[in-house]
Amino acid sequence: MSQPAYKKENLPQIYILDASAGSGKTYNLAKQYLHLLFIPSSVVSQVDSQPADIRNILAITFTNKAATEMKQRILELLKKIVLNLLEEKEKNDIL
Repeated sequence: MSQPAYKKENLPQIYILDASAGSGKTYNLAKQYLHLLFIPSSVVSQVDSQPADIRNILAITFTNKAATEMKQRILELLKKIVLNLLEEKEKNDIL
């Protein structure tokens, strides 16, 4: 599978992912969401060396179906983390 073609912009407190259908947006957003929860960042936590508070993360999609899919992806990745089933590339992207 080739690298998905998507446009990613990292602004101080905004992460925008703009891409065509089937390019891996939902998967990448789920990884970014978990990255914010696990990786200390003064940009998102307002306190140095602290992961983001889940209440301070806003994830927006355009449909309920997409929101449900994003929740499922996040839960699937969390399950992989707990069961130590992440592939090396996924570990590097999230943790």
